[in-house]
Amino acid sequence: SLLSYLSAADMACGPGTIWDTNANQCRCDAAACNGGIDDTSKVYIAGLFDTNNFDWGVDIFNAVVEFINDKNDGWFDDLFLDGAQLVGRVSDAGCDPDIAVGEYWELQNNWGRPLSGVVGCRCSGASMAVARVAG
Repeated sequence: SLLSYLSAADMACGPGTIWDTNANQCRCDAAACNGGIDDTSKVYIAGLFDTNNFDWGVDIFNAVVEFINDKNDGWFDDLFLDGAQLVGRVSDAGCDPDIAVGEYWELQNNWGRPLSGVVGCRCSGASMAVARVAG
């Protein structure tokens, strides 16, 4: 399993991010942020779902992101008082712990954006595995 092979020494972050040893996570590289690679008014979240058996989960995820980003619809309009916007990306967790952790790890390290949160995975085994790795 991927869980048994990962250690702090193995951490590698994607483009525009660097490993923060204090927080134990990838974060936006200051030089990259100042260069426009990352927009700090955006909050990057991942949706990990079993897209084969729960394909409408993607639609729900995208609708919620859209509702939260619409600051005039009366649906959590004051969630981000600074006007930040959610940016979501969905991956297939396959309702499988190994697949889910692999997809999380791919987004965390290769999206090129600092991942702030994860939604999903619907299946408890996959969700618990991602929670252990994500912290």
